[in-house]
Amino acid sequence: MTLYEISNTYTEFMNAIESGDIPEEAIADTLEIIQGDFNEKADNIACIIKNLSAEVTAIKTERDALNERIKSKQHREESLKAYLSYAMESMKISKVETARNAISFRKSTSCFIPDEEDFKQRHTDLCKKELVVTIPRADIAKMLKNGQEISGAELRTKQNLQIK
Repeated sequence: MTLYEISNTYTEFMNAIESGDIPEEAIADTLEIIQGDFNEKADNIACIIKNLSAEVTAIKTERDALNERIKSKQHREESLKAYLSYAMESMKISKVETARNAISFRKSTSCFIPDEEDFKQRHTDLCKKELVVTIPRADIAKMLKNGQEISGAELRTKQNLQIK
């Protein structure tokens, strides 16, 4: 029987008690059976939830470990490129061709701004301004709890399931 079916059985049983269809001597035993079925299903579902939570944690841990490996490999890649570049420049070699690789320098141009804060002050017309609008929910909740009325906002109480 599913949790949904157990809940429906309980509701139907309570309605039958209210209408007087169930003898008083059968109420306690039947409620105990329904409660036992419910507890068993709830326990099984809680175990599934805990297992999923553990899997999420394991996946996040693995993701973090992979991200660290990515950073390490990227750093090693950049370091080796700088090493090879330095060696080629010091020997005044601009191109190396082998059966597996073609190594050469490519000219590129980029904008370098040594003092960004100074640049922003002197050239406000060239700088992009981004506006990020956020709602401070915790602050608004405090204001509502203190009795202040704010249109478009309300306090809602909910039950959060906790499994230990």
